[in-house]
Order: sequence, then C-alpha cells, then structure tokens
Amino acid sequence: MHPMKPLTAYGPAELAHGPLMIGFLLNAILYGIMINQTYLYFTTFPGDKRWMKIFVACIFVLDTFNTFFDFAYLYDALIVHFGEFLSIYGYLLFLTRHPPGDVPLLSQATWVFATDPIMTAAIASLVQLFFAKRIHVLTGKLWLTMIVVACALTGIAGGLATSVEVLLEPYFKDFIHFKNVVIVWLAAECAADLLITTILGAQSSLHDLPVRTILVRSNEFPLIFAARLTPVSSHKTGMEDSDVLIDRIIRLTVQTGLATALCAAIDLILFLTDPIGLHLIFNIPLCKLYTNSLLSSLNARKPQGAGSADSGQGLMVSKRASIPAPSAQFRRSSVFIDVESARTSDVEGMQEVV
Repeated sequence: MHPMKPLTAYGPAELAHGPLMIGFLLNAILYGIMINQTYLYFTTFPGDKRWMKIFVACIFVLDTFNTFFDFAYLYDALIVHFGEFLSIYGYLLFLTRHPPGDVPLLSQATWVFATDPIMTAAIASLVQLFFAKRIHVLTGKLWLTMIVVACALTGIAGGLATSVEVLLEPYFKDFIHFKNVVIVWLAAECAADLLITTILGAQSSLHDLPVRTILVRSNEFPLIFAARLTPVSSHKTGMEDSDVLIDRIIRLTVQTGLATALCAAIDLILFLTDPIGLHLIFNIPLCKLYTNSLLSSLNARKPQGAGSADSGQGLMVSKRASIPAPSAQFRRSSVFIDVESARTSDVEGMQEVV
C-alpha cells in the first residue's frame, strides 16, 4: 500500500478544483431537478397559503444564487485567472502570510467561494425547521420539536462561522485548521436529519399513539390534515387510501432525510480524514438535496381539486367519515378515525382539528 502523498505533492488544481468540478456538476444536475420541482409546485398547488409560496420561492432564490456563485468561482479561478499568482489585492483582502506573487490563485478560496457554507447551512436549516413544524403537529411533543430546532440553528451558526474562517484562512490546505466549526456545522445538520427521519419514520406505526394528527393535506399547513385517532390495535386507519398516502409521504421523507444525513456525514468524514478536497464532491450539492427533499414532499400531494386517490398520490376525504364499531371477531384489529373538514368560502382542502 502506497503511503499518502503530502499536500505539497498535489498540484493546486488537484488539491481542490477537481473535486469542486465534480461537486458543481452534481449541484447543477440537482438544480435542474429543483427547477422542475418548483414549477410543478407553483402550477399544481396555486391554492397553498401565501407564506408557503414565499417560503418555497425564497429557498429557490437562495439555491439559484448558490449555483451562480459556485459557477462564478470556478470560472474565475480556472478561466479568467488560470495560471496567475496571488495579487496585491488578494494579499490585502485576505491578510495572508504569503507576499504577493508567492502562491498561485488556485491555492486559495475567495469571498465568492466563502458564500457556499453559509448558503448551504441556511437552506438546510430552513428545510429542517419546516420538518420540525411537521413533527410538532404529528407528535404534539414540544421537546422533540425543540431538539430539531436547536440542531438546525446550530447548523446555520456553524455554517456562518465556517464562511468567516474561509475568509480568514483562504488556502485550501489550511482548511483543516478550522475543523472545529466545520464539525459543529455538519454534525448538527446530520443530527437534525437523523432526528427528522427517525421521528417521522416512527409515525408509520400509529398503533402506539394516543390522539394524534396524521400527514395529509391542508392549505393552512400544506402537508398536514388533522385526524382524531382512537387506536385500539396494530392497524392504521382502516382506510386503504389513507394508509397508502401516509406511508408514501413518510417513506418519501425518510428516504430524502437519510440522503441528506448520509451526504453530510460523508462530507464531514472526508473533510477530517482526506488531505485533499474530496469532501467538496458531497459538500457542493448538499443544499440541493435539502431543497429537493422539501419539494418532493410538497409535490407528493394530490393536485388541488382532484378526486379521491387511487394510487397513493394524494387523498381527498369527505367532510366527515368514520368507521363504525367493529364486530366481535374484529374488535382487536380495528381503529376508529374521525376526520373533519373546515368549510370556508374560498379555501379547499382540510384544516387542522385539534
């Protein structure tokens, strides 16, 4: 087995820009998927609350700027200033220990590159806070929600600190010097993702829950209907369409939550163990995974105005539906479900029943 090469044996482009190019390619692919998902959301669910539309639009804008800044940095480093050395401008801007003309520009990050950690952390935290709201409605346990919120806020604080450290230590080979803030950033995001995945995944087994809400569609909070459950067995709602929809949305969230957690974990492990920038392959597209997880969940609902679900893509229920008391032979395997809709003159869909 060959010993690991020292950092000085790597060329400036090999040290970071190779992995950065691969990461940007993945970022761009996921950005294209995100554009399609965003278009589907705004055209399929025009009746969603204004705050939800603004929320989705803000995340879309942040992701667009993220892709633009990543491309701008790569173009500037590999095309505009290819082969150039540190200028007096860069020397004064970054307060480096190297005099002008001493090191190639490819060896250092710029303020454009430094926007990536904070923008990734901001997008991740916004999505995690959205799912924290869902957890609160589903479980009714404030302490669970606050743990997820604390992890999300810690993540954005770590992302901000990482961006500041990139400005202060712009050379890629020196990034390991501020590993502590990177650990805080990525570990907090990974912890929040695992909590979201675990908690929402547990909701797929409703037999051990008291009165709870289930995932359905509401214009007040787009992914949630409220249903009053009185569980008396290991079965779910007893309504096949309801079970399919609930399982589908939860499965979608679990899968995408695991994807973001896994990507953040690999990013952190590679950052701590690999001397070159392989972690950038996972770091650069990370924010797009978060946005696509959000949009996938939103778009999993049935289009507004559609009829009853027959394939698990959505659910429309009557204003009041209940399953009567079971016969003796099925008494141990029945669930009573009471779903009520709120009638308004201009809002379709279901409202939350407390």
